[in-house]
Amino acid sequence: RIQRVINRRLHDNLLHALRSLAPEARARRAADGLAALIDGLWLRCALTEGGIDAAAARALCRDYLFGRIDRDDPDTLSPEPPQCEHPEGERA
Repeated sequence: RIQRVINRRLHDNLLHALRSLAPEARARRAADGLAALIDGLWLRCALTEGGIDAAAARALCRDYLFGRIDRDDPDTLSPEPPQCEHPEGERA
């Protein structure tokens, strides 16, 4: 039950942000796909020795969004999200 709440919140937050970048239907599909991608990246990070670093994860998400919302200018998604501070050796 808690995971459903977390998933809904993630999707709603993504959709809110994406509505300014794409028409409603495209924003909804992009939010669905991006939420699935984020879940997969977290699993890969948790289950794979060495995982994937935060910069690579962000790059994958941005690449997905550029293709999904069909924007010509990648800078339209700027500014970059705030950087998280992680203890030495911790993966994102």
